[in-house]
Amino acid sequence: MIDQKNIWRKLLRSLVVTRSAEFPVVALCFLAATTFWFLNALNKEYTTKITYPIEFEYNKEQFVSTVPLPSQITLNVTGYGWTLLRKTLGIDTQPIVYHFENPLKTAFITRHVLLPAVTEQLKEAKINYIENDTIPVAFDKKMQRKVALQVDNLQLELKENYFITDTVQISPDTITFEGPAQFIKELPDLLIINVPGKNIDEDYEEEVTINYTQNPLISLSSDKVTVRFRVREFLQQTVEVPVEALRLASNKLLHLPNQKVEVDYWLLPEDEPKTTAQNFGVVADLSKWNKADSSISLTLIKKPDWVRNVTLRPATLKLVK
Repeated sequence: MIDQKNIWRKLLRSLVVTRSAEFPVVALCFLAATTFWFLNALNKEYTTKITYPIEFEYNKEQFVSTVPLPSQITLNVTGYGWTLLRKTLGIDTQPIVYHFENPLKTAFITRHVLLPAVTEQLKEAKINYIENDTIPVAFDKKMQRKVALQVDNLQLELKENYFITDTVQISPDTITFEGPAQFIKELPDLLIINVPGKNIDEDYEEEVTINYTQNPLISLSSDKVTVRFRVREFLQQTVEVPVEALRLASNKLLHLPNQKVEVDYWLLPEDEPKTTAQNFGVVADLSKWNKADSSISLTLIKKPDWVRNVTLRPATLKLVK
């Protein structure tokens, strides 16, 4: 009687030995068959969708697009496998170019308007239709504008008792903005620069970034400027200055309760010796008294050029009869 188990055992052993010995041959045959099938398939005609690059031409010196333009469009095409494979992989692919004749008068591009340009430039395949329905577009005239720059001295954080001793210099002192006219026209005439740093107690010269919330469609000639200024430590001084009363005939009965006021001011140490009460002048115009409370404001009419932050104490006086 035939031993079936031995037969199956021998058959399986034979197959294993055969596969182990002839595997490279089998693999080579499989690769050849696959390659033949692939090449044969590429010689056939197919209908499919492909994504294809597109470029839009217009006078970029005069106009600017205010909405993003697509870089690709989707096409339904019919063509040979070789052609479709190259287009899909982007091999030897030239973008379709669409030219705007009058950008300012164009609001959108329909598939019917775009189809002739696509058909003309993509001749290796038949264009059945364009998948994109409508491409919205918007253009504006390109415009330039110079804007002056300025540092807000009040926001500078100097060390206590320190003051700026000269003019704050900005280089460059103007910035040119370029972009769509509708946005450029909205720019301010003066742009305030924020200077970083706290407790500044020495001469300042730093490159400062312009803190401007930029529209991505607007470009700047430079986004950094150099700011320079000098600082010195000042002294605070106080002197008593006589108040001059300016009397009118209608106010002959009114007079000041006292004839002096304290004047506070700041100055450099080297200017202290030459500064006296005679350098200041304070007046009270009695014709401008407040009848409700008999008060009158004092006015500083004279001070030396070398002092800073002059204040009067008190700033008002009560008149008496």
